[in-house]
Amino acid sequence: GKVSMLIVHSDTFRITGSSLNNLNPNSTEVVFRSAQKITETDYNHRHWLMAPYSTDGNNFVGVNHHEWYACKVKNDCNDDYQVILRSWANSLTKTVSSDGGRTWSVPANHLIIAPPLWNNKPYNTPEVNNHGFFHPTKIVREGNYYYLFSFAASSRDLPAASSYQGMIILRTTDFNRWQYWTGGSRYADVTSSEKPAVIPDMNTVLVSLTYNASLCSYMAV
Repeated sequence: GKVSMLIVHSDTFRITGSSLNNLNPNSTEVVFRSAQKITETDYNHRHWLMAPYSTDGNNFVGVNHHEWYACKVKNDCNDDYQVILRSWANSLTKTVSSDGGRTWSVPANHLIIAPPLWNNKPYNTPEVNNHGFFHPTKIVREGNYYYLFSFAASSRDLPAASSYQGMIILRTTDFNRWQYWTGGSRYADVTSSEKPAVIPDMNTVLVSLTYNASLCSYMAV
């Protein structure tokens, strides 16, 4: 068998080898390219394939960090990162692979969760307003559910009572319908208007979630 490692950006590359210590740089290949569509409601601009998951090693689902920038609509980003930060809406999307991760595609029902639509909000202000749902962690299974963490930040123009920022929990049974944690034992559908609960004392971005058999506990880094 072979070991594969993904090199993730808005285009995703794969490198393979006999082990992680013996990856062959000549094996590097593109396995996914973002479509970079401009229409916000397509949710198909720039995908980072951050959370691949498979139960059989051949059919995969990937949860992606997806970036869209309002300045692209008016074509005035001008390669200025500050303009991009003021007009950035982030969502989580899904990609799939049916050939062991050699190629990935965006299915029709690919949106997982997204912030409210931009709706022509101004971005020619000094305030940074990159908001939405960012950086999904690795997917883990517990019982009938698949879980992941994501960093979430509401738009800066929301009133304090409706705003949130920090790590949230999402879960699904089938990778098509998702819920987020709202506190206690409660979960709400991602289309709900209810505010997601932020994990206490975790106001930072986590990139890894895994189960440690020695500790009999989940670990997040």
